[in-house]
Amino acid sequence: ASKTTFLTDSGEATVGFFAASKTLFHPLSSPGFSTVVDNEEVNGGGFARWTGDMQIAGHRNEMTLGLNYFTGINHAKSFTNVGGARGSLTADADQKSNTVEIYGENAFYILPDVALIAGLQGTMARRELDDNFLSNGNQSFERGYNSVNPKFGTRWDFAPHMQAFVNYSWSSEPPPFSELGTTATTTALEQQESRTLELGSRGRHGDLAWDAAIYRAWLHNELQTIQPATGQAVQQNVDNTIHQGIELGGDWVFARNCRQAGDARAAQPCHAGGAQGRRRRHRAAFRPRHAGEGGRRVHDAEEYRRQRRQAGEGHLAGG
Repeated sequence: ASKTTFLTDSGEATVGFFAASKTLFHPLSSPGFSTVVDNEEVNGGGFARWTGDMQIAGHRNEMTLGLNYFTGINHAKSFTNVGGARGSLTADADQKSNTVEIYGENAFYILPDVALIAGLQGTMARRELDDNFLSNGNQSFERGYNSVNPKFGTRWDFAPHMQAFVNYSWSSEPPPFSELGTTATTTALEQQESRTLELGSRGRHGDLAWDAAIYRAWLHNELQTIQPATGQAVQQNVDNTIHQGIELGGDWVFARNCRQAGDARAAQPCHAGGAQGRRRRHRAAFRPRHAGEGGRRVHDAEEYRRQRRQAGEGHLAGG
């Protein structure tokens, strides 16, 4: 992975790329089911982002423009399980994924400490499976998922390094291959769409920092795994659901100048949870922060969730 930032008179431009490979050999065995999963996956991508700070009609204006590209291929095979070793071939497919995302956001300060925010994101995603094991029929398919997602909000800088915000945003999530599968039902899955309203605050005071939000999300075609009374679990689109909850994050620098001048050690607990079946995430970690380390905090909870989805986009067999 690589990331480079160029400073200009009116802002900064950042470009970068990443690549990763993964091999999975996983014998599985249970009553009535036995197989060996053998995957070789390569994924990567790149990004470009420009942020600028300017004056419009005497008012401060911040603008962000960006492009993300994700791609990957997974050579997915399965074999009969012979004592944990490969037996005869039972499936062989190439799973290909590509996603292009273009986005822009503008924050116009109607007052020195109050900004009106508007953004737009366009996404084009493709999922393609090439079946190389045809003795049980050709299960190849190709699906495309396109979306345009706006965002509106307000931000109040009520004190130095402290903000309150409210956002109303649209988002979409194409299904990964682990949910698409190869049956007529799963290959017809639609992308998940949502509208999210959130209210929160973020900031730093001395050695303490926080990032907190309450949210309510209205989902359409939510991707869910359904377990019938008998048989295997299947992936389906659930028509209309609601997610709501609280997301909390914090940062406490509890020690400085441990190994060299400017060093610090910080605790960063994080919690996200809610009702209506939302997946809960808990994290508590201690990490060293070194001199010169910096970077902009995640803008809001919805942006955090979107970045998590992007990070997992290349993992073709995962959600």
